Amino acid sequence: MQTLRSWDRGSTMSMGNAFFTQTATQKDKEQLIFHLPYFGRNEKVGRPLLLLAPRPAPNHKPAQVTQTLQRGYASSADMLTVIPDPDADKNIKYSYGRDGIKWFTNDSVAQVYMLDSKRLSRISLLGAAPVETDIPLGVKIPCDYTYTFSLPEKSAFAAFGYVWLIDNRENRTINLLEQDYETEIAAGENNTRFLLRIGGYPLDDEKGKRKYVVFTYQQQLFVRGLVAGDKIDIYTPSGQKVYSTTATAPEWQMPLSYQSGYIVKVNNRAYKVLNM
Repeated sequence: MQTLRSWDRGSTMSMGNAFFTQTATQKDKEQLIFHLPYFGRNEKVGRPLLLLAPRPAPNHKPAQVTQTLQRGYASSADMLTVIPDPDADKNIKYSYGRDGIKWFTNDSVAQVYMLDSKRLSRISLLGAAPVETDIPLGVKIPCDYTYTFSLPEKSAFAAFGYVWLIDNRENRTINLLEQDYETEIAAGENNTRFLLRIGGYPLDDEKGKRKYVVFTYQQQLFVRGLVAGDKIDIYTPSGQKVYSTTATAPEWQMPLSYQSGYIVKVNNRAYKVLNM
C-alpha cells in the first residue's frame, strides 16, 4: 500500500497503480492528478491528438470555437490521444497503466472517445493504436448540433500518410491529414457511427469505387488510375507473390518474366491478366 499526503509537493501517482479514497480535508478544495503515460513524445513531430469541436457560430472567429455558441447548442471541444504503433495487436484491448479511461465529466458538453474491439471500454488515450485497422470511435452529444473532427497537429501522423475518419451513416471516408470533417451529430451516445483508421491505402472516393486499368503490352504490365499510396501485389496463378510495391504516380509498369498469366492485386481488388 502506498500513502501520500496531498499537501506535499510532488505527491502524484500513476493511473492504474492505485485508487484514491479521501476521508477528510481542512482545505477549501482538493486536487488529485493522475499522470497518464505518453510514449514516443517528440515536440518537433507534434502530438497525436484527435479533436471534436462544435462548428463556430456565424460571426465567431475560429479561436472562439471552444466558447459558448449561439443558443447554447454546444459549449466546448473534446480531445483524445491516439499513439500509432505498427506492431500493436489488431484486437484492441484496454490496458491499465498504458491507456486512459474516458470519464464522462459533464452531460452538457460533447465528448469523443475510442472503444475496445468489444465496444465495452471507453478510452481517452490509446497508447498502442493498431494501424490499418478500424478503431471504433464513440461520441456523446448533449444536443443536436454540427461538429468538426480534426487533427490539431497533423505532423504527428505524417509518417502514415492517411488518417481515415469513417462515417458509416453518411457512407463517407475522409483523410483527416488533408481536410477536417464537419457533420451533424444527433444528441445522445453513439458507439457505431464512426471509425478511425490510421494508415493503409487510399480508399474509394465520394462518387463510388475508383477504377483501375490493368493490362499487358509487349511483355510489360501496366496499371493506371492509381493514387499515391495504392498497394500493388503481383502473384502467379498458383498464388506465389512475385512482386510488391506502392504507387507514387497515376501509372505504374514493370517487365514480365514469364509467358503465363498473372494475378494483379491493387489494394483490395484482384485482376487476372495474360502475358501475351
